[in-house]
Amino acid sequence: MCNCRGYVNVAEGELDVLDFPSNTASSCSAGFECAGFCSGEWTLLTNDGDLNHIMLDGITLGQHMCTKAASSGYNEISGEDVYLNWNLCDGPWYFDGQISRQPLCCTAGTYSPC
Repeated sequence: MCNCRGYVNVAEGELDVLDFPSNTASSCSAGFECAGFCSGEWTLLTNDGDLNHIMLDGITLGQHMCTKAASSGYNEISGEDVYLNWNLCDGPWYFDGQISRQPLCCTAGTYSPC
């Protein structure tokens, strides 16, 4: 299984702020395939990391991220870049090279441009 996520760095480590649909990989050694899938999903679903992008439900990508962060107890995020990474068959996470266009800022769980 190929998994993709968007995350920010916090004092305790990495905080997931965006989950993507999983994809079946051809094998557990198909890293290039998984990285390509995640990069494509990032580009398609986030408008290449645009936190101001309006999603299909009418809510910005940034607000979705702040809502997910708040659900994990992080209501305040001050200017953190969002990074894309992937893993394969529940192995280690690898940075994909994709970074959000804007930093993520959440105040009381509400997104606003920094």
